[in-house]
Amino acid sequence: MEEWIAADPSRTIRRFSSHEEQEIETMRYWASRSAAEKMTAVTELAEYAYKMRGIDVHAPGPKGPVVRVQRGGR
Repeated sequence: MEEWIAADPSRTIRRFSSHEEQEIETMRYWASRSAAEKMTAVTELAEYAYKMRGIDVHAPGPKGPVVRVQRGGR
């Protein structure tokens, strides 16, 4: 793995020689994160996915339970 510091010092560019090496590094990274950090990352990804579809995740929802009654014909 080759590593460079980008123009922004908070970012690092890594170049891997194989996908397996990249996968190992990714697993090592996530294993070092706390459960709270992992949950925050999942929440952010879900919000981004909804935003890409044009759905506002913070919009007010229904005030009570939504009930659908299907009546049978006589």
